[in-house]
Amino acid sequence: MGLSERRALKLVGMSPSTMRYRPCSDGNAGLRERLKKLAGQHCLHGYRMLHSRLRIDGWMINVKRTYRVYREEGLMVRKRRRKKLRVPERQPLVRPMQPNEVRSMDFVFDELASGRRVKTLTSFFHQFFQQREQGTVVRPPRRKIE
Repeated sequence: MGLSERRALKLVGMSPSTMRYRPCSDGNAGLRERLKKLAGQHCLHGYRMLHSRLRIDGWMINVKRTYRVYREEGLMVRKRRRKKLRVPERQPLVRPMQPNEVRSMDFVFDELASGRRVKTLTSFFHQFFQQREQGTVVRPPRRKIE
């Protein structure tokens, strides 16, 4: 088919500059090599520590540029896996045998009429317990709070 390049590109709908484009290097070849070398020597350092080492070596570059090259080279620090601890064997709760064996503590939040918030730690004994023989609940006498 004897079409010229210009007519073929027009037929396809493509720009001639796209066809003739030659990518140029980004000028980071030296930086890439130095970054790889530092990452190999200091495998637990992330891009920020490597950036500071580059600055000490005399590289005057932006931290964003260091991060971009770091990511392009795939130099990610591996996250440490958490050590799995042995789970102790669970013990059943001991039932109280007599009154005042169990104590509870809790925070109570309230607001005064003036708008001030009050936080109070309350502590009390559990005086309710079940008698095992009879299966009845013994409750303490009610006291009027004034």
